Amino acid sequence: MATYTFDKLFDFEFSKIVLPSGYTKLQYIENTANNYILLPYKANNNTSVKIAVSWNSLSGDQVPYGCDHWYSYRNSGYIVFLENGNLFVDYGNQRLNSNIIASINTFYSLEESPNGFFVNDVQKLSFNAQTFTCTNDFRVFTFGAGQTSTFLNGKIKIVQISDDNISYNLIPCSYNGDIGMYDTIGGTFYGNSGTGTFISGGEAPTPNYQNGDVVTITDVGITL
Repeated sequence: MATYTFDKLFDFEFSKIVLPSGYTKLQYIENTANNYILLPYKANNNTSVKIAVSWNSLSGDQVPYGCDHWYSYRNSGYIVFLENGNLFVDYGNQRLNSNIIASINTFYSLEESPNGFFVNDVQKLSFNAQTFTCTNDFRVFTFGAGQTSTFLNGKIKIVQISDDNISYNLIPCSYNGDIGMYDTIGGTFYGNSGTGTFISGGEAPTPNYQNGDVVTITDVGITL
């Protein structure tokens, strides 16, 4: 019998993921310059995004994901961004302050969906019902609004995206010497579309769970 302890539920979920042969699952990927992952997808009012992200610094404006910036397109914003430590959210024609002050070197589970904005599975914001589709394709580590993009200075562990028609489950990995993210749903590797190179967080072990193993998840106070 083995014993496993995880700080957060998404750490346990992440540990169960097995990538195909040839891919090495990483604990996280970290950007060094203007690195980003580009997806052929535009967020809309039915999009749900869940991400595990950690900031190296709280200074400036930093975006872990997004399509359009509400201030640029006025009706189709879909991003989360950190402004001097404070988390803000764009959803359609809304910009909302979550009143959450982030800490550095701490992984947060963030979720943005028609149901609202959640931090570590606790709802912090609600959105007005509306219909919109973003102009730019979805990016991880920044957002798709041309030269005004602001890049995340931090680490990402997992990104889940879905709407009524499509789903992505992006896992940090290395493949043929490149560091990027593998979509376990579409079976596609997405490398760096920007400049610089991603930093590997080191190989992420995948435990061989057996009946009788004890798994404790501290942030939700349960033992499986």
